[in-house]
Amino acid sequence: MLEALYVALDVAIVVHLVLIAICLWRLWHGQNAIDRLIALDVIGTLVIALIVLLAIRKGWAMWLDLALGFAAVGFAGTVVLAKLVAERVGDEASERGASR
Repeated sequence: MLEALYVALDVAIVVHLVLIAICLWRLWHGQNAIDRLIALDVIGTLVIALIVLLAIRKGWAMWLDLALGFAAVGFAGTVVLAKLVAERVGDEASERGASR
């Protein structure tokens, strides 16, 4: 039974690594700032999940605290970046409106 758990955790870790690679590609090739911001947020979420999976797999309980801290910082960072992007998009829209 324990072997099946380890296999499932290993598969989940590999899947998360593949998903992080896909999001990194989207971050690099995003069409606009919003696409890149979403990719960065998803990468943060996947990294948190990866840390939790590794903590379960290796039995490192302290890594769960690391994941919790990373989640708090990631949330705050996403809010700040979203505010900056919204201001920038708003400024660009008002410039386009003024030029008409």
